[in-house]
Amino acid sequence: MPPRATKHHLSWLFVGLLGVTTMALSIVGFTAEQSHILAGGGSPRERMEAFVAGDRHVGMANTTQRWFVIDCRNSIIHAFTNPVADGVREAVSRRCLDGALAITETAPISSFAWFGAAHASLALQDWDGMNLYLERSHATGAQEGWIARYRAELAADNYSRISEANQALFREDLTLLAQNMFAFSEFLAGQYVSKVALRPMLTEIVETMPQASQWRFLALVRRLSTPSTQVPS
Repeated sequence: MPPRATKHHLSWLFVGLLGVTTMALSIVGFTAEQSHILAGGGSPRERMEAFVAGDRHVGMANTTQRWFVIDCRNSIIHAFTNPVADGVREAVSRRCLDGALAITETAPISSFAWFGAAHASLALQDWDGMNLYLERSHATGAQEGWIARYRAELAADNYSRISEANQALFREDLTLLAQNMFAFSEFLAGQYVSKVALRPMLTEIVETMPQASQWRFLALVRRLSTPSTQVPS
């Protein structure tokens, strides 16, 4: 007669089945998340059109949501710097705003999602919304240098539109970036060269940094200021 299954054997069988089920669900989940990231194809126009068509979704994973915000930013920039059909700019911006706010509903401490909402609000010329979401981005990610760089770029390009509170937070972001001059020196030097009105603030901040950081900043400013290296506007 064949041996009877013991409790020990049944336990191992259950563990095995659980492992197979978990792996299958993981594969399904991974495939779904990847489909969100890859929606729309590879070109900037195709990815922009995916937002307009409603094919680009937020997803559940942090990485997927981060790429959603990055894609939003890039698609909005593409829409506003290229000839597109009527209504495309507003459609992309609203999709991005709705998606970013959907992320914050389940992850209210997602600083990058709040930045995404601020960027979309800027595109929609909703200055109150832009300022509100910028403040929330800073409140939830004041020490995140890579997010501070995104916020600082938005604030530098729209300094006259940001509130006094955000102007103060902008200075905090610039200080944070200057403290990591190795990673953000080119961004800071680029802002110094391209935005004359911000030079006094940037100079004051950089002068508080270690000497080596100041030298690195000045070297980049000199290089970017030469005609052969200036980026066309």
